[in-house]
Amino acid sequence: MTIRRQAVLVVALAIGGCAGQPGAGATPEPAPSSRGVARSALDDLISAERAFAARSTSHGMRAAFLEYLGEDAVLFIPRASPGRPFFESQPRTGQGRLDWAPIYAEVSRAGDLGFTTGPYEARAKPGVDSVTAYGNFVSIWTRDPLTYAWKVALDLGTTNERPAAADRLSAARGASVRTRVQPAISDTTSGVGDSSVYPLRADDLFIERATLEGTAAAFDAADPDVRLYRDGREPIKGAAAAIATLRNLGERFAWYPSNSVEAQSSDIGYTYGTYGPAIPGAAELGAYVRIWRRGPTGRWRLALDITNPFPP
Repeated sequence: MTIRRQAVLVVALAIGGCAGQPGAGATPEPAPSSRGVARSALDDLISAERAFAARSTSHGMRAAFLEYLGEDAVLFIPRASPGRPFFESQPRTGQGRLDWAPIYAEVSRAGDLGFTTGPYEARAKPGVDSVTAYGNFVSIWTRDPLTYAWKVALDLGTTNERPAAADRLSAARGASVRTRVQPAISDTTSGVGDSSVYPLRADDLFIERATLEGTAAAFDAADPDVRLYRDGREPIKGAAAAIATLRNLGERFAWYPSNSVEAQSSDIGYTYGTYGPAIPGAAELGAYVRIWRRGPTGRWRLALDITNPFPP
């Protein structure tokens, strides 16, 4: 993560872990079987995340994250690492405070994979009113096939300066969450470059162009409503704005993918890895996550791109 101050280290490492599952003792919902039930799963996801945020503020981050992280959850601290051992090693008291709220949520048609994003505010100590850091989280969740409870599979986030009032946490709490359930796929034979049928291959093709021509050029593979997250900036929404930002930054890296996950319905997936200078043998600079979605034609398109630079 990108917050450097020791007093909020745990808060920084937890950025983006703003996802959840039904509270303890909740009765499992029936198994998803249709688009309508996938929509229900999306509603459950939003309610669960809000409950998780409330749990974090009332019982502390350690207790909340250990309750809601999946067994194989990944945090970026700063490289992709097992999430549960990190929080198990944290003290039970004295942690900072992390508040958040979702502004967008999306699920696969199968209702087994989804992601959320929204603003957070971090404070160095519990009960302290002054905000130590502002930012936005990205959480990827999977749904347990037996209990149908949502579990955090991967999370990370970025920091930014104090945002305008309309983009702060207080505004997000009072606003409706934008949502999306994937449509049915009519053609499963094409993808990015008309040759990809799974997210990792889509990422490979993206990387080939990004390495040679820069990240902005590779955003030809992005959905019109793609979200771009870069540390120190508020999220950029929309392909045109994202491409303009990347051109201004002159971003050009070598990318090294390490893992890929796909929904059962093959309509949402994600990839993650590391990146560094486009120079052979150069040290890696940070970690990245990309979320991919397939439209009705079967073509994979980039839905979200986020990077986290390693600490110096």
